[in-house]
Amino acid sequence: MALSPVCRDLLDALEVPWAQVDEQGRVRAFHPRFPPVSSPEPHTPLRSWFPQVSWPPQGDGPWRIPLDPGRTLLLWPEEEGYLAVLYRHGSGLATLPVPAGKAFLNMMVHEMRLPLTPIRGYGELMKQGLLGEITEKQREVLDILLDNVARLDRLLDRLSLLGKLESGNLPVNYQKVLISSWLVEKGQEQQSPVREAGLTLELRVPTNLPPIWTDPSILERIVEVFLENARHYTPPGGQVILDAQTVNGFVEIGVQDSGIGIGPEEQRWVFQPFFRSSDERVRAKRGWGLDLFLAYRLARYLGGEVGFASVPEQGSRFWVRIPVADEG
Repeated sequence: MALSPVCRDLLDALEVPWAQVDEQGRVRAFHPRFPPVSSPEPHTPLRSWFPQVSWPPQGDGPWRIPLDPGRTLLLWPEEEGYLAVLYRHGSGLATLPVPAGKAFLNMMVHEMRLPLTPIRGYGELMKQGLLGEITEKQREVLDILLDNVARLDRLLDRLSLLGKLESGNLPVNYQKVLISSWLVEKGQEQQSPVREAGLTLELRVPTNLPPIWTDPSILERIVEVFLENARHYTPPGGQVILDAQTVNGFVEIGVQDSGIGIGPEEQRWVFQPFFRSSDERVRAKRGWGLDLFLAYRLARYLGGEVGFASVPEQGSRFWVRIPVADEG
């Protein structure tokens, strides 16, 4: 199998990630932006990067394999294998084609952060009285100003992360993670914010879970999104459960709450960008409808899956599944 130099040059010029795959599904050659890992091993199975790909492909090609809302894998049969092309078509957030959409997001985040820095800095100086005496009323106004600056900064952080996901430029530091002890540690760290919300947090984590192959910092962000979601939409006196189990070669991490739940008519929109429920109790909380979408994209970026089950007025359980690490 050989990708012609003309075809390779054309794909490279268009910045389209490609890979050559043999009959056994092993990647023999690839564009630097094709793999979702920073240091891929030679002859890596395609499924180790994209578990959504069934192998061998069934039926007549070419094949179009949806990976997530922002990516599709296109697979063409060749004489001695396959040509795989990774197509990034946007998430609905940036409608401009990549790389224009990526450039727009990066420019917007950068330009909005520039004025925020002096606003925050001068606001802090004024609040501390370093620019002159201020009244109690002025201090209250400064608190509101700085709170809104922090809120806008959090939004820009999410948009920046989305830009990296869209372009495939989010660095990933894969490690073998002993998930049982890792989850216990994270659960203990979350006890305080859960208690402050008037809730209880219970850990249901078996001690014999197999290790997983993932980036722990990205996985932590996904779990924190689920826990924050549970805190926001569970009335005081409720319960949050952090649990884990093995499911078909994955470790499934779940966050169950006893909150307001999600109506069946809105459940199909939960992982869409900017979706917020029409429930007044949800609207009363500040937010942009980006966190669950980010959790979805981050999980797929790691080669995992997310999902949920919810019953109105009884609660929701959000879960993420990450592949079990290979033995050895």
